[in-house]
Amino acid sequence: MQLVNHQITGTIFSLALAKHVADGRAWKDMFTEAQEWMPYALSGSSADVPLAVIVFALLFGGMIGSSLPDVAEFFLSPRIFGQRYRTIPHRTLTHWPGLWILIAGLGYVFMDDSDSLMNAVGWLLCGASVGAVFHLLMDFFTPTGIPLLTPFGKHYSVTLYRVHSVAEWMFVFVIVTTGIFII
Repeated sequence: MQLVNHQITGTIFSLALAKHVADGRAWKDMFTEAQEWMPYALSGSSADVPLAVIVFALLFGGMIGSSLPDVAEFFLSPRIFGQRYRTIPHRTLTHWPGLWILIAGLGYVFMDDSDSLMNAVGWLLCGASVGAVFHLLMDFFTPTGIPLLTPFGKHYSVTLYRVHSVAEWMFVFVIVTTGIFII
């Protein structure tokens, strides 16, 4: 799937998740709480993380996570003659659901930390995992598919569309419309 489509679908569902967590609270009230919390967090206090920070971490994490499976493949690659080569082969380790489950688990461990800043990082990691899982879900519907059992093993797919096709954009339209109704 095209990167822009991953970002669109990841953002819409991260927004839906963030709205669900906010549970009808006014955004203005939540941001006021976040402003009051920031000095405590930066000082290493164990102050409770306000809802606005959790919502922002989920939303921002989801937006970043929606493109991470593709972007992370280039993470440590050098430029050779102006060309960038993949450090990790495409649709292997970064497209394996197990990796993102482990990252979500790490986020969950951080959420239990008494340091409120680490707690917020935990929510951010969980949001990134949600965005990445939506990325994997979208790639699962392409002919190439994703590795389900092992990172470098067989790819599985349910082919609904090909990348760069009209069917891909129609699928994204259905996903976005569904996300809007969830919101």
